[in-house]
Amino acid sequence: QIKDLFKSYDKNYILDNINLTILTGSIYYIIGENGSGKTTLLKIISGLLYYDKGEVFIDGVPVSKSKIIKNLIGYLSQSKGLPRDLTVKEYLTFQANTRRCDKQYAFELLEHAQLNLSSDKMIYKLSEGNQRKLAVITTLLHKPRLLIMDEPTVGLDPLVRDELCTYISSLKKFGLTAIIASHYLEEAEKFGDKILLLSNGKLLYEGTQSEFYTKYKFETGLELELINKEENSECIEFMEKNNIPFAKSFDERYDKIRIIAYEYSNEHLPFVVDLLKHNFNIKKIAYIGYSLNDLVKNAIRYN
Repeated sequence: QIKDLFKSYDKNYILDNINLTILTGSIYYIIGENGSGKTTLLKIISGLLYYDKGEVFIDGVPVSKSKIIKNLIGYLSQSKGLPRDLTVKEYLTFQANTRRCDKQYAFELLEHAQLNLSSDKMIYKLSEGNQRKLAVITTLLHKPRLLIMDEPTVGLDPLVRDELCTYISSLKKFGLTAIIASHYLEEAEKFGDKILLLSNGKLLYEGTQSEFYTKYKFETGLELELINKEENSECIEFMEKNNIPFAKSFDERYDKIRIIAYEYSNEHLPFVVDLLKHNFNIKKIAYIGYSLNDLVKNAIRYN
């Protein structure tokens, strides 16, 4: 829990009156442009950085009590800090012994990450994605209440990013609560239970992605491109006759069909594909997307 938090550098507020409650068993994504205060906030929550005013608690314990807090959190920075010349098994065993953690639990985490078959492989031979997984595992050995990650997927290609985020999301089965800073909006939408939008040190929004789009008047839905664009009108007519329950309206823009929905849902895309696949040849279908800059600008305008 964060109450009335302020942090300044050179008389300028980096964080300006932040109030936030993180719920147990949820994954929160902090998004915002560079310099918005994401890393500063994570370091304060982790007890790595002092703040000017306010209160920060983890599980009811003030972060100022560092000896207690370090047992409640796991912190993963952008730098992995992994050794090259140890095997996965050697490194995990060393970490578990050093921290006096349960080695059996460590290898349960390894198996859950599907890295158990690579336990005898040298760390430097792991893929970039698997190295990131191993870095996450080492932050979980002491069974923290809260995992804090600063842009863990930065620099990864989209498929590897998706795999890593899927893995992180799956850790909720171990009772994980996580706060993740990211500048990839699609990650936050797909894997976050809630989104936090920071801009110029202010928390502009906290909530789900569908609530976000509703609050800031963004149109949500799908954009569909057919192989034969001459069938666009026929396709729209077909969908209107089939009474798609989530569709508010249909239109055609730049040779693409837009299905505007009442509210955002990950279930919309497979529903439309199943409906159309036997009648039309789909070239491309995707959610109507907005850049992070679009969201920030609109949020600032409405605030």
